[in-house]
Amino acid sequence: MDGGSTLGSAALDQTGTATLTTSTLSVGQHALAAVYSGDSVNSSSTSAAVNLGIVAAPSVSLSISATAITLGQSATLTWSSANATQCTASNGWSGSQSISGSTTVTPSTAGTVSYVLTCANSAASANATVTLTVNAAAAASSSSHGGGGQLLLPELMILGLLVIRRRFAALRFNFALGNAGP
Repeated sequence: MDGGSTLGSAALDQTGTATLTTSTLSVGQHALAAVYSGDSVNSSSTSAAVNLGIVAAPSVSLSISATAITLGQSATLTWSSANATQCTASNGWSGSQSISGSTTVTPSTAGTVSYVLTCANSAASANATVTLTVNAAAAASSSSHGGGGQLLLPELMILGLLVIRRRFAALRFNFALGNAGP
């Protein structure tokens, strides 16, 4: 019995024990008692009530503002939970967290980072995971061309013209001196 409501019935086994399993109890407090209606040998009886609290299972939701970033950038974790009294972060972050909130993370190495949040109450726990891909930063490029790098087509054409002009200038100078070669 749950208060005045019958939950079900169960037969006695050889040892005089009856077992009833139910999944119909709602969240909240319940005063449960066993009732024996008696038979030809034994009289009826009712046990003392046992108070049982049914707690809703917690749930948790965790999201991330970006699934991929470049090393040095940040992402924001946002979470909420229901029926939880505490939350704990693990893997890519750590420590006790409020049951809802957000925080910014800035990974220090390239690769894949998982962020796990576990929220619990007195009866159960639930967790959620998000994954962030951290790409290595691109190599710095130099536009001053001081010490190497890439030359574009207009720069190559100018360089070629300078080489040709210099070659013809040397040829004219040598020809004027009476030399046939450059």
